[in-house]
Amino acid sequence: MTQIFVKRDDFLGNRVFIKDRDFHHLVRVRRIKKNHSVFLRDEKGVFLTGKVIAIKPSWVELEIVSEERKVNFFPKLTLGLSLLKARKIDLVVQKVTELGIHKIVPLVTERSVPEVDFNKKKIKLERWRKIAAEAAKQSLRKDLVIIEEIISFDYFIGSQKSGAKFIAQPGSKGLLQDQVKDFRESEDFSLLIGPEGGFSAIEINKALAQGWLTFNFGFTNLKAETAAIVLPALILQEWFRKNN
Repeated sequence: MTQIFVKRDDFLGNRVFIKDRDFHHLVRVRRIKKNHSVFLRDEKGVFLTGKVIAIKPSWVELEIVSEERKVNFFPKLTLGLSLLKARKIDLVVQKVTELGIHKIVPLVTERSVPEVDFNKKKIKLERWRKIAAEAAKQSLRKDLVIIEEIISFDYFIGSQKSGAKFIAQPGSKGLLQDQVKDFRESEDFSLLIGPEGGFSAIEINKALAQGWLTFNFGFTNLKAETAAIVLPALILQEWFRKNN
């Protein structure tokens, strides 16, 4: 079962009308029928259940039959991700959205493999946001992941002013679990994942000067797309283990 994201401003009393892409998904893909239930999520993360009242050529009418106002607390994890090849970054966007990550910031780093074509930047962002939206529906998360514009490594490390800030670096002394443990009361985390060639020594030193902490993450070197999925999962797991 998937969910549809809705806005309260679109409600008419206890009714809401689903159109466009979500209409197509419900009618053409899921093939819903009258009286079927549909899961909804509003902009505040409130979970609702709607019952299908009518199916028209371009919209579906739902009646809200229940809502759960309790929204579970979730830490905000921002992933600063060096640009990867298209299919790899598509995979990362999908999987970290399912994990519940708060924000993805694509970065241009010294060793980023794909060159940035600024004429196609808008197309890339639209693609990533579409992938993230579909993953959010499937995973029943409470909100949509934020995917920001492509920016430089230097700008990103200076823009993260609060919370715990980690940079994945093979060979570092500190372990991820130990670093997160020291910030178990934090509600905000930032994580930097480099390209296949890793961050340069200059980039590491710049990050350290801005208060970022390096950590080691195991006995092997992970591919960039693997690290970008596994390491956020470990941070969230460690946080929940300490706070629940």
